[in-house]
Amino acid sequence: TFYFCEKSKNMRQKVFLILLLSFSTSYFTRAQEKGIPISLEESLQASLKHNPILKMAEADLRMREASVTQTKAFFLPGLDVSYGGFFTNNPLNAFGFKLQQEAITQNDFNPLLLNNPDATENYSFKVSFTQPLFNPDLWLKAKAARLALEAETLSTERKKEFVTYQVKSLYYQVYLTYKSLDVAAAYKQTLQEALQQAEERFKGGYLQQADVLKIKAELLQAETEVIAANKNYEGICDQLSLAMGNNLGTLYAPISIEKELIGNADSILSNQNRKDFLAMQKALQAQEKIFLAEKYNLLPRLNAFGDWLTNDNSPTGFGANAYLAGFQLSWKPFTGLYRSGKIEEEKAKLAKQKEQYQQYVNNSELERR
Repeated sequence: TFYFCEKSKNMRQKVFLILLLSFSTSYFTRAQEKGIPISLEESLQASLKHNPILKMAEADLRMREASVTQTKAFFLPGLDVSYGGFFTNNPLNAFGFKLQQEAITQNDFNPLLLNNPDATENYSFKVSFTQPLFNPDLWLKAKAARLALEAETLSTERKKEFVTYQVKSLYYQVYLTYKSLDVAAAYKQTLQEALQQAEERFKGGYLQQADVLKIKAELLQAETEVIAANKNYEGICDQLSLAMGNNLGTLYAPISIEKELIGNADSILSNQNRKDFLAMQKALQAQEKIFLAEKYNLLPRLNAFGDWLTNDNSPTGFGANAYLAGFQLSWKPFTGLYRSGKIEEEKAKLAKQKEQYQQYVNNSELERR
């Protein structure tokens, strides 16, 4: 038994010596056999381009940009062009058509024709424009849209920072688990060779059955560790694939890196000027503008308008033309209880958003601790 213990001790020393000598060549051989060679830089580039979270964030950002573009209609003139044909024997409309066509004659005042006109045609081409002048609620909504865009931009940048950190962390985990595969496989192979030798020695009467069973138990444990290591490696590779927008089941052979390049969670959590905090602050400012806009909606509106149109009894004619221009001051001091209800709704949204922001800051502080 003492002889076997000494032999077992020597065997373990040989195992680790073999591992140290063979690991450097084994690692790069497995890079071609087990997974796709990939660098940290390649992983980061793929994630910033194909990560599902970032793609959705970019879509949200484009939506905000489109909303800001829409608010330009609150300041720029509007233009509308139309063409239509009308047919009637209604006395009032028939006389009006001729009047608009500048085609009235003395005979048109004949009572018989006035009361029973023939079918009359009118073809009208019209160009209309509107120019907003004073709409304070719309101005505030435009400011709110720009603030919301700034908030979305900051939120997208924050998501990029988080995805970058996540990919770095996953890449390092893949690197470590990939290395562990070589250690587990080499240890298993060494135990298999040791078991073969032990069985031969047992047949020769140099070892006892208990010694052989002990090596078999160690081999069974090593096989379990190999299976666990492979499963762990494949699982982390799947996580990295999701982060990079790749298909599940893809295996990677990472290139050696320094842990200092990975960074730590403190770099994500401890910054006082975090972009997610700034994004929520901008969103709060946007909601404040919307709340104020609902109040300003009670004020009068002032807008200018103008029309230029032609009228003719021929579809291809543009004989008579005229214009109409002016401004309109409109005011809706009472719209039932809709306006007051809308103000209260936006006020409640603002209060809720403030609470959400404070809760988010407090939770982040707890995570940092």
